[in-house]
Amino acid sequence: MLSPNARLFNFYLKYCIKPIQVFLPTDRPFVMLGIRKVVNTGRRLINRVPAFVSIQQVDAGGVPGEWVTAGSAVDSKRIIFYLHGGGYFFCSPKTHRAITWRLSRETKARVLSLDYRMVPEYTVDECRTDAVSAYCWLLDQGHDPADIVIGGDSAGGGLTLLTLQALKQKEVPLPRAAFCLSPFADMSRTSPTFITNAKKSHLFHKNALRKVEAYLSTGRDPYDPAISPAFGDFSGLPPLFIQAADTELLLHDSLLVAKNALKAGVPVDLNIWHNLPHVFSVFADILPEGKRGIKQIAGFVNRHLS
Repeated sequence: MLSPNARLFNFYLKYCIKPIQVFLPTDRPFVMLGIRKVVNTGRRLINRVPAFVSIQQVDAGGVPGEWVTAGSAVDSKRIIFYLHGGGYFFCSPKTHRAITWRLSRETKARVLSLDYRMVPEYTVDECRTDAVSAYCWLLDQGHDPADIVIGGDSAGGGLTLLTLQALKQKEVPLPRAAFCLSPFADMSRTSPTFITNAKKSHLFHKNALRKVEAYLSTGRDPYDPAISPAFGDFSGLPPLFIQAADTELLLHDSLLVAKNALKAGVPVDLNIWHNLPHVFSVFADILPEGKRGIKQIAGFVNRHLS
C-alpha cells in the first residue's frame, strides 16, 4: 500500500507538473536552461543534509564533483561512483544529496557524485567522456576497481551504462558492480510504455520525453549504442541492479536493458515497484518508499563490496 506521502506526491506530479509538459518545447536550449535554473533553485530551498554528513568538493581528473561521506564509520576504500539524472541537461550533485548521503550511510562507502558537463552546452559524448575520466582518476588514486560500484538514476543510469561500455572498449578494469535507477537508455522514441503508461505516468508527459530524445539524438542514429546504451554490448559487464516503477514512461528502457544484459550473460537484479514516480528513491526526503528503495540499492552494493 502506498504511503500518504506517495499518494499526495503522485497527485501533485500528475496534475501540477505533468500537464505543463504537454506543449513545453523541451527540445529548445533556452527551455532546458530554464528548467535547470528552476530545479537548482528549488533544491536549494529544500535541500536537507544532516550534520553528520561531510561534503567535500573535488577535482576528479579535471571533472568537478563532490565526496559525500555519512559519518565516521565509512570505509575509505569502499567507493560508490554516482552519476545524477536529469535528462542530461539539468540537476547536479547538489540536487541528489538526498540519495547520495543515504547511500553512503547504508553502505559505509564514500560517494563520489560527479558534476559532469551537460546538454545543451555539450553533448552526451562529453557527458560520457567526463564520467570515464573521473572513473580513471579513481583508479589513478589507487582505488581497486573491486572496491568500486558505479550507478545513477535516469540519464545517470543511462550514463552508467555508456561509461561501462566505453571502459570495456578501452580495456580499463571495470568496477565490481553497477546499479541503474529507471535508466534513460533508449533514444529511439519507440518505447511501448510511452503508450501503455501514458496515462499512468506521474512525472512525465510523453510529448516532453520524445522531444528530449529527439534533441539528444539529433543528426545521429537513435539506436546508436553511443547514445542509446540499451542497444550496446553488455558482454563482460559487472553484475547489474535495476530499479524502476511499473507506471513510468521509461519502464521499457529498464526491461530492455535487463533483457539484453541477461542475454549477454550479465547477472541482473531487476526490481519493479508499483505505482510510484520516476526514480522514486531520489525523493527519499519526502517518500518512505524512497528510503526503502535506497535500502534495497544498498543491499545490492553491500553484497558485492562485502
